[in-house]
Amino acid sequence: MAPEAHPTFFETNPEYATLVFSVQDAREALVRALSGALDEQLEREGDPYYERYGRPSNEEFLSGYLRALQRVWAYEEEHPVEVRRCKELFGAETNLEG
Repeated sequence: MAPEAHPTFFETNPEYATLVFSVQDAREALVRALSGALDEQLEREGDPYYERYGRPSNEEFLSGYLRALQRVWAYEEEHPVEVRRCKELFGAETNLEG
């Protein structure tokens, strides 16, 4: 008999998972921008988007991160029971901090 498959965070609540993952991605982009890792990668590999439009400022990365956080907080405020359930089931995946 095959073991019972457990749903993933995304399968359980795709809307909340997408919001949380967007915060995690925005935080990673902000850290890469502030640490210089993004600039090093662009020097090494180049990127047609950045070559054409220029590199966003660190403030733009910070703004994107804060907007993503606000969307998560708004969802958590509107759906506290669902959020609590997801945090109990998926703990680390729902973490917004680095």
